[in-house]
Amino acid sequence: MIYATAQNLLNWFDSQELAQLSTPKRYPVVDAVLLELTVSGGDRSAYTALEIEAADVALVVINESLTAATNLIDSYLAQQYSLPLAQSQVDTSPIPRTCGDIARYELSDDQAAEPVTQRYDRALRWLLHIAKGAATLGPGEPEPAGGGAVVVSGPDRIFTRNSMKGL
Repeated sequence: MIYATAQNLLNWFDSQELAQLSTPKRYPVVDAVLLELTVSGGDRSAYTALEIEAADVALVVINESLTAATNLIDSYLAQQYSLPLAQSQVDTSPIPRTCGDIARYELSDDQAAEPVTQRYDRALRWLLHIAKGAATLGPGEPEPAGGGAVVVSGPDRIFTRNSMKGL
């Protein structure tokens, strides 16, 4: 499960910034409106084939950064929780926004502005606290991994004290 979507990123951050960060260097920077249409599945007929191709590739780049952010988050959560988390647990926690902050930082490469870097650092600190058990996911807290009882079941015993009596 991916914790945030490209639409989430467009809702949370500036679409022009996302377009600049996600457009590969071999393409002209994707128009912010075109990126929004690409993410939402809107009508892109007013754009050239090259512009649409660039927007499609930019969306792939965004989705790859969201996948990488999700995998990073899972590497911390796995220390305390059974994965995958239930959607209701994700929805009631800061995980989606944390995923967005990490993905935005990853998109920024070496050009991350200070506020982007600060949000990324804060996200990693929170995840580290979760991994150590010093923080939780908040409301809708899932059961921690491990700690359950072992239950063994099988057929009834053939050889018992009573069935072996007299042998």
